[in-house]
Amino acid sequence: MVIRGVDPWTLRAGRVNLVIGALMRQRRLAAARITRHTMIKVTADGVLWDGNHAVKVAMELNRAVDIEVVKGQRPDCGLVADLPVTPR
Repeated sequence: MVIRGVDPWTLRAGRVNLVIGALMRQRRLAAARITRHTMIKVTADGVLWDGNHAVKVAMELNRAVDIEVVKGQRPDCGLVADLPVTPR
């Protein structure tokens, strides 16, 4: 199921950190208004399966995101905005 126009602040992190290189790529894509090749994937519980970096950038830009709800479980690692950014 695809849901359009989701507030990124309502989504939960599915990883424990963000990688600076991936974050910078997502910022460049957002600045150029280029959409991702794949949908942001989220579990039914609102935990990100794929797209943590894109959601972080959407939070920074105050932009809604489109998501695809997928089956499966992911540990809730908190708010994406609170994740540390690491070199790798």
